[in-house]
Amino acid sequence: CRSLTRFLLGGHSFGGATAVRAAQLDTRFVAVAVADVWMFPLGGADATAVSFPLLDIQSQQWLDWSPHFTHTT
Repeated sequence: CRSLTRFLLGGHSFGGATAVRAAQLDTRFVAVAVADVWMFPLGGADATAVSFPLLDIQSQQWLDWSPHFTHTT
């Protein structure tokens, strides 16, 4: 059954951060799938403060960039 009131978001890098933040602010989004989420530009928004299913895929290259990784955990 399709629903026009419940949505899944997805994104990569800053788009992933935007998807997480949008779902934190709008309950119509019921799940988020992101890759290499880059939260830093959102000024301290916490990617772990979620009340919905979140699939977070991070590549090894992304994890090895330590200045970034400290802002996503």
